[in-house]
Amino acid sequence: MCDLKLKLETERLLLICETYEAMCLSAENGDELAKDFCGAYRYHNALADEGKFKKEDLIWYRTWTYYDKSDNRVIGGGLFKGTPNDLGYVEIGYGICDNMQSCGYATEGSGRLIIWALNEMGVAGVIAETEKDNIASICVLEKLGFEKTHETDEFYYWLKCKL
Repeated sequence: MCDLKLKLETERLLLICETYEAMCLSAENGDELAKDFCGAYRYHNALADEGKFKKEDLIWYRTWTYYDKSDNRVIGGGLFKGTPNDLGYVEIGYGICDNMQSCGYATEGSGRLIIWALNEMGVAGVIAETEKDNIASICVLEKLGFEKTHETDEFYYWLKCKL
C-alpha cells in the first residue's frame, strides 16, 4: 500500500500522496517539513523491517500535494502527523501557497483528506491544533465540522469524529 502513488480528487483539486523518494527530493531542495517527514518515514520503515511497525502504517508518514486541476499547479498540501493514537485519532496539518489563500482550497483539499482518513481502518477521528491567532485555519476547521475540545494560552485543539 505504501509504495503506491495514491490519488484523491475534489471538484477543483487533485491530491497526490507523495512517495518516499519524492518526499526526500523535496527535503534535499530545502523543504524543512519534508525533511522531518522523510526522516520519520525512514525511521518507521526501519522499524517495519525489524517487525516492530506495520508496513501499511507508513501511509500516515507521507505528504499529500494539492494540485489545481485546471492548470496542474501546486497550490498547497496536507499531511497526517503519524499513525492513529490509542483513541484512533490521527492529526492533520495543511498549508496553502500564499498567493492561493482565501479561495477555499484548504477546506476543499483537507476535507477530502479527512474523508479518506475516516474511512481507513482504525481511525475514529481526526484532530488538529491551531494557534489562537490563525483565524484562517480556525475558519477551515469550523467549516469542516471540527469541534474545539480544549485550549492553552497559545493553541486551540480540535476534533472531528466519525459519524
